[in-house]
Amino acid sequence: MIEIQCPHCKEGIELQGEGFGLFDCPVCKLEFEWKGSFFVRPSIVTIILLIILLFSTIVSCGLYYELVNQDSVIGSIFTSYAFGFSIICSIILSIITIIRYMIELNTYHSK
Repeated sequence: MIEIQCPHCKEGIELQGEGFGLFDCPVCKLEFEWKGSFFVRPSIVTIILLIILLFSTIVSCGLYYELVNQDSVIGSIFTSYAFGFSIICSIILSIITIIRYMIELNTYHSK
């Protein structure tokens, strides 16, 4: 059961069923279409991608800390390459996760 405002009379009403489709307002008796709420629970794959993204970001922060506090030249070169790689991975994972969630959102609302 979902509670929304009628788009015609602005009264609070409760929708039965899955929360999307055609409905009649019990107050003003006018028909309206409701496509569902904006929030869609992400799939398990999207959640796993977010966890990996969080881990990648933490690794990037750790590598940056090591890069700033590095004394040797060879160590700083390796750390800077690793830092750059982890930043690129974080950006790519962010884009993939956003696109995947947008596809899930679009799929949910096109039902």
